[in-house]
Amino acid sequence: MSSVIYGTLEGDETIISVAVGIKKAVHTNGFVARLGGDEFIIVLPKIEEKRAIEIANKVVESVRQLNIEHKYRLPPVTAASELSNQELRNEKKAIVTVSVGVTTGYVESNANVDWYNKFITALIQKTDDNLYKAKHNGRDGYFYEIYKG
Repeated sequence: MSSVIYGTLEGDETIISVAVGIKKAVHTNGFVARLGGDEFIIVLPKIEEKRAIEIANKVVESVRQLNIEHKYRLPPVTAASELSNQELRNEKKAIVTVSVGVTTGYVESNANVDWYNKFITALIQKTDDNLYKAKHNGRDGYFYEIYKG
């Protein structure tokens, strides 16, 4: 998912479509940031684990349901060298998907600004770590963890 691969206009349109799908899934429960390519982090402060997992599943599924063709990626579990041109044309098309790191954490109500800033920074770093765990697990999914700072 890149303007470099798709061209500026088509790449930007793809990114905007994916961002809108993710925003709808997360709603006002937290914030989302795109780090690059198919990499997104979702920070969900004050959200219970069950709800965070529901949101993560909804995000991944909402992007799949956009059904945006990934023009430069082979369909899942297919290697081009193993298929003839005809077989490759008949394969299910590859679609744009996302990898998402998800973290929840709780802020103390009496926290001072310095503590809060350190907490948010650590929460974002943990979410970024979780993103790479999601990618390591095969992309097109999420990795969730509670930050207990």
